[in-house]
Amino acid sequence: MLTRSNLTPEQDAAITAIFERDQTLLIAGLGFGKAIVGLTALTELVACGHIRRALVLAPLRVATSTWADEARKWKHIDRDRIAIACGTPSQRKAAVESGAQIIVTNFENAATIIAAYGDSFDALLIDELTKLKASGGTLFKVLRPWVKHLTWRCGMTGTPVAESTEDIYAQALLLDDGKALGTRKTKFLDTYFTATDYMKYNWELKPGAAAQITARLKSLVYCADDAAYLDGLPELETQIIAVPLSPDAQDIYNAMEKHGEWNGVIAPNAAVKSGKLAQIAAGLLYSGVDDSDDCNRTVWFEHRKLIAVQDYVKTLNEPVIITYTYDTERMMLETIFPTAPVLGGAGKATAADITQFNQGLIPVLIGHPRSMSMGLNLQGACRTLIHMSPLWSADLYKQSIGRIHRRGQTQTCRRVLFYSPGTVDDRIATVIRQKGFHEATFMAAMR
Repeated sequence: MLTRSNLTPEQDAAITAIFERDQTLLIAGLGFGKAIVGLTALTELVACGHIRRALVLAPLRVATSTWADEARKWKHIDRDRIAIACGTPSQRKAAVESGAQIIVTNFENAATIIAAYGDSFDALLIDELTKLKASGGTLFKVLRPWVKHLTWRCGMTGTPVAESTEDIYAQALLLDDGKALGTRKTKFLDTYFTATDYMKYNWELKPGAAAQITARLKSLVYCADDAAYLDGLPELETQIIAVPLSPDAQDIYNAMEKHGEWNGVIAPNAAVKSGKLAQIAAGLLYSGVDDSDDCNRTVWFEHRKLIAVQDYVKTLNEPVIITYTYDTERMMLETIFPTAPVLGGAGKATAADITQFNQGLIPVLIGHPRSMSMGLNLQGACRTLIHMSPLWSADLYKQSIGRIHRRGQTQTCRRVLFYSPGTVDDRIATVIRQKGFHEATFMAAMR
């Protein structure tokens, strides 16, 4: 069992920072150990009487796996103080009413627990705060008035602005009630950004605005010194494998690109067309104008990319993670890897499956990036992550590799990306690089 002396000096410094502040945005790299940092700080805050009871919000699998595991692994954590309020209504009720002083639940159940038991809490810790980057979201609207009555608040993330610098606004507002960036998002946007379209859907930073924003955030943000941690990680290799479109797929792609239509599937605008082109590049096409994942609406697919992934996995003699974007991809992956647990969508992977995968007892784990992107420890026996298709989200792209390229990993890691050259896949890679640049600029200013 690990003891408090096993925490690194950088983790200890982060614990001290959030212990001594009542409002903190903790930014620490993927795999830094934010869960044990937060858990230790909460334990000490309860022990000294500064807070009575804390609610912890985390993605479902992070709550049931990572937070539960951390409570068991560390000797200085009193497991009787912690209860995981996930599962059925009766299980959640039993956890909250257990008398435990640290209640961990998933985002989906947070509003229900706050409505029934909100007055019993005086502290909130949000693990993966970027889940609440939209100030118009339902849960955000529930939290906004409730948090004003709390003694202590903390949000933790490794990627605060992976998609856009404007994402920092809602995260800061939830933690400090607008002290740093104001209480009106429209004013925040007009002050620091320039709209790039008539409807003001897209914004870009004004010259010098990043420095101005980070200066205002200095009293709220604590950036963990993770240089030593990052330097200690094993090498990360990236392998890009081109899978050209078949002649039939190329004809479908060309028709959709030129006319916005193929075989009754219509793209009425540029955004929908981009989604349809990404589908075709992945080797499938859905009907309908949206980009939702529904294999029942698949009007065309081919196995070329699937076969390429299967052939690659055959060359490995070790556990591997494969990410998918569309339900049809998941369905095809389940056909060739029938025993593989699935994280996300219709998947039923359990905490026990994750434990067995980390022990090397399960050779393939299939996951949607949104369900496996934050906080999960999957590095036990795995060092290879395969993206069956590129990801639009820079946050998900970084977070997904962070499941294996993190503390505790001893092997050189591999990220393997399958893509279709000459398609929208090329643009996705460019967008991801640009988003990464914006985040790097913001993070450099915060340090």
